[in-house]
Amino acid sequence: MVFSGLAKLGMALMTLFFFYRDGTSLVRQIRQALRNIIGNRIDGYIDSVGTTTRAVVYGIGLTALAQALLAGVGYYFAGAPSPILLTIVTFIIALIPFGTPFVWGGVSIWLLSQGHTVEGIGLALWGIWLSVG
Repeated sequence: MVFSGLAKLGMALMTLFFFYRDGTSLVRQIRQALRNIIGNRIDGYIDSVGTTTRAVVYGIGLTALAQALLAGVGYYFAGAPSPILLTIVTFIIALIPFGTPFVWGGVSIWLLSQGHTVEGIGLALWGIWLSVG
């Protein structure tokens, strides 16, 4: 199991290396091959794919930033330790779909276990409101 995961990681890194090294040439060859099949319309399609991909990446990043900042406000008012560090962790985890509840949920559980019942419940409600709203 571990060997399989390491082999997949190695293949991914090797593929990434060649994409970075020869990416421009590869895109040019793919564009020419598709132009031979589809015609000159391919340039518009490829530009649309690039624009869409860029928009999705920006959208994910900005959404993660917004979730992290709002969760950080909750950490601060709940009295969680190191709210700035927790905000940074939330931002990183928010880049993973449906990852944010694991951070604020964990902090809520920790607050509850430390006897801060109101703060723990308040942070959990704040996190649920952010996730639903």
